Amino acid sequence: MKKHLLNLYVIFLAFSCNPQETSHTVTKVDSTSDKIESINSDLPPVVLESIPVRDTTITAANAYNNLFLDSSSVEAYIKNTNLPENEATEIRNFYNPRNFEYAWFSNDGLTDEAINFWNAYTYSGLSGQKENVKDKALSRRMDTLLNSTDSVFISPTDSSFLHFEVALTQKFIRYYLSANNRQIFSKIPLRQFLPAKKFDPLDMADSILKHQPDSGSASSLRNPYNSMKKELASYMSLARSSKWDTIKIKGLKKGLSSPTVTALKKRLQVTGYLNGTDTSAKFNDTLETALKAFKESRGWKTDGLMTDAVVKELNMSPARVVSQMIINMNRMLWLPAQLPDNYIQVNIPEFLLKVYEGTNKAFDMKIVAGDEGTRTMMFTGDLNQVVFSPYWNLPMSIVKNEILPAMKRDPGYLKRKNMEVVGKKSDTPSIRQLPGPGNALGKVKFLFPNSYDIYLHDTEAKNLFNEKIRAFSHGCIRLEDAEKMANYLLRSDSEWTPEKILAAMNSSKEQFVPVKKPVPVIITYFTSWIDEKGIINFREDVYGHDKKTMEKLFLN
Repeated sequence: MKKHLLNLYVIFLAFSCNPQETSHTVTKVDSTSDKIESINSDLPPVVLESIPVRDTTITAANAYNNLFLDSSSVEAYIKNTNLPENEATEIRNFYNPRNFEYAWFSNDGLTDEAINFWNAYTYSGLSGQKENVKDKALSRRMDTLLNSTDSVFISPTDSSFLHFEVALTQKFIRYYLSANNRQIFSKIPLRQFLPAKKFDPLDMADSILKHQPDSGSASSLRNPYNSMKKELASYMSLARSSKWDTIKIKGLKKGLSSPTVTALKKRLQVTGYLNGTDTSAKFNDTLETALKAFKESRGWKTDGLMTDAVVKELNMSPARVVSQMIINMNRMLWLPAQLPDNYIQVNIPEFLLKVYEGTNKAFDMKIVAGDEGTRTMMFTGDLNQVVFSPYWNLPMSIVKNEILPAMKRDPGYLKRKNMEVVGKKSDTPSIRQLPGPGNALGKVKFLFPNSYDIYLHDTEAKNLFNEKIRAFSHGCIRLEDAEKMANYLLRSDSEWTPEKILAAMNSSKEQFVPVKKPVPVIITYFTSWIDEKGIINFREDVYGHDKKTMEKLFLN
């Protein structure tokens, strides 16, 4: 155990300098109601000969986050909460190499790493072990922040957030020590999981490529991380060694000859979409095939036509592509270390759901995800119930923002929409929509318990599946073929034949059916990944997560 913790601290030491104190500019704060104190993590005693040196080269100007803890406040926290010496040492060893930069908050709220870690931690099962009142308070506060759309202003001088930050760090250390994660953390630099400083993207790519891959089993979701390394090396080489001229392409089509065709063929060759050495000036069948492969990797219509979007993507600089790949690889590190043979993956930028059996994809289907204002969250949960002919219990936000104004305009709105009032909460009516035609959830929904109230469901708005960017929902995930999903999930239950499933879907009576063997659902946000054919894919950054992370993580 001591060896594993030392590995964690040695990684930090590699990026440390001298231990002088520095001052930083901070952002003023709002507090929240739940007070988070020391979390009893039941960690084994750890005795270290020295504390990692404080890295004062990390400043507000080059830090990943722009908030810093006051080291004296941390020491006061340790003293006032009577932390055991081993936990106090672990906290100092965590924050010294960060120059006491916050790990889980920036001035606009939770960091992406905090969200990714919390999802990984809660799904790992560790969150349910020996939870006390303080653990539950932390969980409530995390749920509040994760579900909030309001801005949060944080200052390291606010003891409420200081306690919250350190409590999350204690949870992270417990997560790090768990058996499933020790090997991963020993092979991947911790600065990838929890960056503290901005880096040049090519230097970061070089660091990633020097480390050994995770030797997880075939069913580990971290294998996509390893498979990305080959493409990362290729684009890093292009960025460092090649001149990347902008190709000006206009009016090209099959059969034409032009010097631009030669440049286009060379571009598709170096990026791996065109095999061979043909650099002739003629737009031939081979080039058309390569263009189709390129467009398929972007999720576009697979034809050989040149469009402005194709030209823009072809001219994307290799360094920009490297940055995008690194961000997505870092997200992959937080995926569950091990999954059952059967699982469902929903990738939001791809707008696609995939069902896996081991390493084989059983089938996929289009989805509609949340729009910009009601984004679908990234998390993992176990799908354990199928609900036929469901009621739709409208969220209070929809009732306030959409239903009440509609009722004022049209007194008969509820009846026309097959809705009814079933109660009242804080002077706002609780409204549900009855099963049957017009129900927003369609004929069936699929539940996997989570604090975001997100689930999979049917829809009558089938026309939306023809759109390329399918971000139209209030956060839940609409399925292109919900009947197929119901049949698949209940395939081992002899009572639920296809005929009975169809009848239940068209009933006016809500019916809950447990899934005998719950299936993990992993909701991801990958704008770059390697598909089943070994081809690198890219998608649009629909929620702007990549853009925000690039600004925080990279120097250029």
